Amino acid sequence: MDELLRQVEELREAVRARDDFIAIAAHELRNPMTPVLGMTELALAAARRAPDTCPPRVTALLERLQHAVQDYVKRATKLLDVSRIEVR
Repeated sequence: MDELLRQVEELREAVRARDDFIAIAAHELRNPMTPVLGMTELALAAARRAPDTCPPRVTALLERLQHAVQDYVKRATKLLDVSRIEVR
């Protein structure tokens, strides 16, 4: 019985370590992208304000970049949310 209790505790520790790792990884993945998203949005706004001097292709590429970064941040945020739920 003592062996079984020890194994259960080891498994609980392993799950806690996994959850901690997921939380840290999600945080580290999401945070650097926030300023990237901000800069992308600023560049896109500037491109839209200057349609005569900014080629439409540049505006389209900035829009694609904005959507890609937003999707990335959403996925990282979901991962962080899941890790927080698992801790409870």
